[in-house]
Amino acid sequence: MPGRRQALASRVLRHESDPMRPTHHLAKRLAATLAVLAATFAATAFTAPAAAAETGRGIDWQPCPDRPDIDCATIEAPLDYDHPRRGTIEIGLARAEATGPGERIGSLLVDPGGPGGSGVDTVKDGFTHPAFDVIGFDPRGVNTSTPVKCDPALVQAANAIAHPADQAEFETRLEANAALTDDCRTRTGPLFDHMDTRTTVEDMERIRRALGEGDLNYLGYSYGTLMGQQYAERYPHRIRAMVLDGNLDHAVDTA
Repeated sequence: MPGRRQALASRVLRHESDPMRPTHHLAKRLAATLAVLAATFAATAFTAPAAAAETGRGIDWQPCPDRPDIDCATIEAPLDYDHPRRGTIEIGLARAEATGPGERIGSLLVDPGGPGGSGVDTVKDGFTHPAFDVIGFDPRGVNTSTPVKCDPALVQAANAIAHPADQAEFETRLEANAALTDDCRTRTGPLFDHMDTRTTVEDMERIRRALGEGDLNYLGYSYGTLMGQQYAERYPHRIRAMVLDGNLDHAVDTA
C-alpha cells in the first residue's frame, strides 16, 4: 500500500524533525488520565490473580544517560515476524518505577500516538503511577528504536503543504510524499517495509513477554488507540486492563 506508507513516512519524520512539538499538551492529557487509570486499574487490582507471568528473556535496565532517575533499555525484535531469521531490530524502552511504597501491581505499557510519538520521551517527561512501573516504548523506526533514515530536505518539502488548498497543491504534496518514500526506503533498508501496526502489535507482545508480565496493562493515546485495538484483537486473552484515549476507528481507511 504505497499511499499509506508515503503518508506514514511523512508523519513519522514530521514529528521527529520538529523540535518545538507541543509535549506540554500531552503532559496535561496524561495528568488528566491518571484519574481514569486509578479507577480502571484499581477495579481489577483485587480480582482473581492473573495467570502466572511468563518467563521472558528479561530486560537489562540501566539508568538513562540524560535521566539517571529513569531506567532505559533496548530489546531485540525480528525485522519480519513472518520470517524471523531475516535479521533483528532494536526497540527502545524507558521505565519509571511505581512510586507508591508497597503498592506495586505490575507494569503499564504506554504509547502517546503519532504515528511517530516517543513513549520513551513520555516517561522521561515525568509520567509516573503509584501502583505501576510505567513503561514507554518507541515504536520501530522512532527515536531510540532502530530508526527510519531520510533526507531532511525531502522531509521539509513533504511537510511544506500541510493542508492542500486545491487540487494542484494536493498533487504537489503527493509527489513530495512519493519522493520522500523512495528516499526513506533506500536509506533505511528493509525496516521501512516492516513498520505497520500489525508488526508493532507483535513488538508490544514481545515487550510483555520480556517484562515477564502474565497480562498486559496498556494506555494508548490517538494512534496508540489503534495499536491497543489491534492488540486486543490479536491477543484478547493477554489483557488485564486497557485505557484508550482519543479512539481511532480502525475499520476506516485513513491513508
